[in-house]
Amino acid sequence: MALKKKPAPQGKSPVPTKPGLKRYSQGDLLFREGESANALYIIKEGQIRLFRPKGKGFIEIAILRKGEVIGEMAYFDTANKRRSCSASALTTLQIIEIPFDSLDKALKGLNPWFKTIVITLADRLRKTNNQLKELESNSVGYATKGKAAQYTFFTNTDIVKGLSLLFTTFKTFGNFNKGEYKLNKSTLKIQMNEMNSYPEIKLEELVRVLKELKYVDEKKAENGEAILLAYKMTQIHEAVVFFNKERRTEDSKKLKIPEKTEQLLSAVMAQLKTVAINAKGKAEVNLSKILDKFKQKKIPVFVEDFAPAVEQGFAEEIYFDNSSQMISIINVKYLESAMPAIQMRNFFDKVNREKADNS
Repeated sequence: MALKKKPAPQGKSPVPTKPGLKRYSQGDLLFREGESANALYIIKEGQIRLFRPKGKGFIEIAILRKGEVIGEMAYFDTANKRRSCSASALTTLQIIEIPFDSLDKALKGLNPWFKTIVITLADRLRKTNNQLKELESNSVGYATKGKAAQYTFFTNTDIVKGLSLLFTTFKTFGNFNKGEYKLNKSTLKIQMNEMNSYPEIKLEELVRVLKELKYVDEKKAENGEAILLAYKMTQIHEAVVFFNKERRTEDSKKLKIPEKTEQLLSAVMAQLKTVAINAKGKAEVNLSKILDKFKQKKIPVFVEDFAPAVEQGFAEEIYFDNSSQMISIINVKYLESAMPAIQMRNFFDKVNREKADNS
C-alpha cells in the first residue's frame, strides 16, 4: 500500500499563515525527509508514524499520539528548515497546523535568555539526530555488486520474540473465560515495550497481523481502554515453535508456500470437510472443482500453482479419474498442522513487501 501525499487545497497558498485544523486519512503522507518546512503540528486526534528511508526500506523511529508535537525540529534548523524524517498518518488523523511565522511572533515575547536556552537545546538534539543518521547509513546491509540489500521490517527473530512475548503476557496477565483470553492493551505494551524493549511500531503491526488472521480481536471497554481478546493461544504457541525452527533452518530447506498455493490449499481444506479421511490420515480432493470456482470468480490461480504443495509433501502428484477430473491425495494432518504457519508466514512477508514499497 503506497503512501498518499495529501494535496494542498485548490486555490489556497501552500504556505500556512495562521494556525488551522487539518485532516488526513490512514496512510496519507504528511511530509518526507529533506522537504522544506514552514509549520509544525499538534496532534488533536489519531496517531502519526515517523520513519526514515534506509536502503530499499526504512527505519521506524516512533509513533506519536494525541497531544504530541511533530515537525518542531525543522523550525530550529535555522540553516535549512528541512524535515529530519518522514511522517504518515497511522490512523485517521486531525492535526493543528502552526506556521513558523506564528512561532517567531511568540518567541519574540520571551525573555532573551529563555529563548537562547530553547534554541540551544533544540540545536543539540538536532545534531544528535544527525549523528545517529550517519551511524544508521553506515549500517545498511549490502547484497551482491554493492547494492543495498532489501530492508526487512519483520525478521524471523522479530517474529519469534514478538509472538513469544505476546503469548507469555496473555498467559500471565490475561483473564481466561469461555475459551478466550482478555488483556488490557496497555498491559501488553508495558510488558513488550518497556520491560522487554520490543519496538512499539512492530508491536502495533504484530497485533494488526494477528487481528487480520483472526487470532486476536480488539474492543473498547466501558472506560475507553483498549482490550485485546485472544482466541487461538495454542496456534500462537505453535507459530513460535515454527518460526524459531525456521530461524535456524537453511534457506533452501525452509517451508515456502507462495500466496497462490496458499489460496489453493485453503480451498482444499474447505473441501476436506466434505470427504472421508482414511486410517492413514489421507483423503482425495477434486482439484478440477476447486479451480473451476477460482475461474468463475476470475481469481488467477491455476493448476501449476499446486506444484509447491506437492514439493513440500502436503499432497501427492495429480492424476485424472474416469471423468477426466484432476484428483490429488492430501496428507490431511500434515496440512492442517502447517496451514496456520503458512498463512502467518505469508502475511508477515506481505507486510515486509508493503513496508519496502512505502519507502
